[in-house]
Amino acid sequence: MEVTYWECELGYPTTTLILQEYIEQCCACQPGYVIVRSPGEAQEAYQEQVEEKTYEPMLTTEELEGESAQDQVGEKRIMDLLKELETARKEKQEGNAHKAEPVKEEPQNTESVIGG
Repeated sequence: MEVTYWECELGYPTTTLILQEYIEQCCACQPGYVIVRSPGEAQEAYQEQVEEKTYEPMLTTEELEGESAQDQVGEKRIMDLLKELETARKEKQEGNAHKAEPVKEEPQNTESVIGG
């Protein structure tokens, strides 16, 4: 089987599927023998050359604040969350929490907008 690549540019907007069907009809090709791709498609990004770089472990990055991120996971994190819940509960008991205002029962929209 012979494979040929062409690069072209259109002067009007279209989709890859429409262009693929148009080329298949004009060239009398079987469906599936013509493949049309645009530069921004995922297949093009997948086939790009990948730069080889050295592996860097994620646990030693600045985002995790130091060599070990154990303060943000496991038992220590659970204890921090429990402390936060305890302070929120105390604030609620002391009355520092937000209070809901009573609903005002004033009549609104008492006149009909249709024929009224």
